Formats: sequence, C-alpha cells, structure tokens
Amino acid sequence: MKRKKSDLRAKPAPHKTGSDSALYWWIATNGASVAASPLSLPGTLRVSPTPEQLFGFRTCEEQQAARHVLLTAPIKRVVKYLQEKINRGGVMYVRPVNPEPPPTGGTAWLHSPDRAASSERPG
Repeated sequence: MKRKKSDLRAKPAPHKTGSDSALYWWIATNGASVAASPLSLPGTLRVSPTPEQLFGFRTCEEQQAARHVLLTAPIKRVVKYLQEKINRGGVMYVRPVNPEPPPTGGTAWLHSPDRAASSERPG
C-alpha cells in the first residue's frame, strides 16, 4: 500500500521539530491569516490566539522571505517550500494541539507572562 505524500495542511497530530532553547523569528498561520513575530523568541513561546501552525526561522531575513511566499504564492508552492525548509532542518515547526479561530485583530507573541510583543494581522 502506497502512502500519500504528507501535506502540512492535513497533518492531524500535534507536532514539533527543533530546539526550545534556540531563538527563532516566527510565522504563525491560521487559515488565511499570516502573522510574523516582531522579534526573535525561543521555542517555548506562546501565541494568542493559538495558531494552526508555527514556523521558526533562524534569521529575520529568512522569516520575511517565507512570509512573502506565504502571502503571494499558490498553496502548492507554499506547501513544497515549507516542507523543503523543514526537511533540511532550517526551520522549527510546531503544530499546536488546540488551535483557535483566526484573529480579527492582532497576534500576541508571549515570551513570558510579563513580556509580550504584538503583531498586527497583515492585509
């Protein structure tokens, strides 16, 4: 029996790759919503509302290039691009257990209870 090629959009189980202690420049996706963290944060971050997927990039430049692809490319290209990045180990990938509906306002990026950064939803 052949297995279907994995699709980031259809992956049902919670999942995480990468190191919690390293700092990453994050992108949160939730439906058509894409939010980029305004600063680098560790893999232990919390995001509100909880997104469907989080992608952590090693540099701000990588984050911005990925954000451009997410916002402008057809979905098949987006999935291929992200799968290649994850497979090469250059991206921390997190699929939270209980995602919340896409935001109607900003996204809160939480490093600790007393330190948060806010990112307005693009578009």
